[in-house]
Amino acid sequence: MSSLLQPSIFEPQAAPINRYAELVEREGIAWVLRFFPSVALSPGRLRKLQAAKFARLAARSLPRAPLAELRLVCDWITWLFFYDDALCDDVAAAPDPLRRLHDAQVRMSAVLRGSPALEDDEPLVHMLAELGARTAAWAARGFMPRFVAEVEKYFQSNVWELRNLLHQLRPALPIYLKMRPFTGAAGVVFALIELIRHESLEEVRQHVVVQQLELLANNAICWANDIGSLEKEMVEQNPHNLVLVLQADQSLALDEALARAVAMQSAEEDAFDALACSLRDYAGLSSPAVLGYVADLGSFVRGNFVWMQETMRYRARLSMRSYGSAAA
Repeated sequence: MSSLLQPSIFEPQAAPINRYAELVEREGIAWVLRFFPSVALSPGRLRKLQAAKFARLAARSLPRAPLAELRLVCDWITWLFFYDDALCDDVAAAPDPLRRLHDAQVRMSAVLRGSPALEDDEPLVHMLAELGARTAAWAARGFMPRFVAEVEKYFQSNVWELRNLLHQLRPALPIYLKMRPFTGAAGVVFALIELIRHESLEEVRQHVVVQQLELLANNAICWANDIGSLEKEMVEQNPHNLVLVLQADQSLALDEALARAVAMQSAEEDAFDALACSLRDYAGLSSPAVLGYVADLGSFVRGNFVWMQETMRYRARLSMRSYGSAAA
């Protein structure tokens, strides 16, 4: 079976890395250990955390970001991956998993809106409370409600995925294509890109061209992840993968479905590049702020490609069950 994860496709020079990458990677691991100190006592679990290289995704995607801004995005990306493993994958094996996910999301939404974390909250909630405060400190007026809404869309899509897993449902292709932009949390990261540019882009991001650029970038990122994680998700019997959905929906052999997914992903990236080249033809979209934001979206698409070759996340299961779930 062929794969998108080939050195000929994932050329490191296609996504230069931020000069602060190694520093932020060390700091990011130290940040995780503050909330999951038991990981430091287990060489195997610590190696898995290091092999995931979460910080390098941000460093590849934002090669020009200053240190503090890169650090915030790195920590958010790390939290999103921890949350995904703990409450979107592993929770399916817990008693009353939908209730557990709902209760966790209620607490997370509360702390993200400014409520203090409670002593008995799980580490993920404490991590999110800190992230929310750091994010709010930089937020322009009106940003936090938009940002919280983006995170909550991601939470809502998690319920859809978990329900499918519990009922052993494979999503139909039209539904999957509509839901995938939310399940990947790329929209959360796009909002963070706006934040760290320290310029409000609220009005600009309502423009239909910018919204379509965000959707094209989102699809290119998420579909690449589906292709790169195919073997892992087949082992886990997770139906939320573009290749597997195409295979079932269109009665294709696996290699045929993979080839079709690769073609779809490549087409989204080409469409993004073509539409981005037209920005100067639209009133209000030729400013340095808009052009810089769209350039960062493109950098995220390329950076994600290269990071997928560097991380072990898609070659070995790195779940919260491996990290431990207690703050002490």
